[in-house]
Amino acid sequence: MGDCTPLPDRLQGGRNALELELDLNLTWLLTFDLAFDLQAALSSAEVRLISSMSRQDVGERAC
Repeated sequence: MGDCTPLPDRLQGGRNALELELDLNLTWLLTFDLAFDLQAALSSAEVRLISSMSRQDVGERAC
């Protein structure tokens, strides 16, 4: 992602384009990491729900 703009023109609020690009890349990485963690939590909750439903179904058949 090369930027041919001269460095002084790229400065924004005391931060250069490289710092801003690194922050953006880190934000994307954290977003994907959070999405992965959320997917794992949802999968775990789904397994617990299915297991609970199976136990309930077995209990109903025993009655």
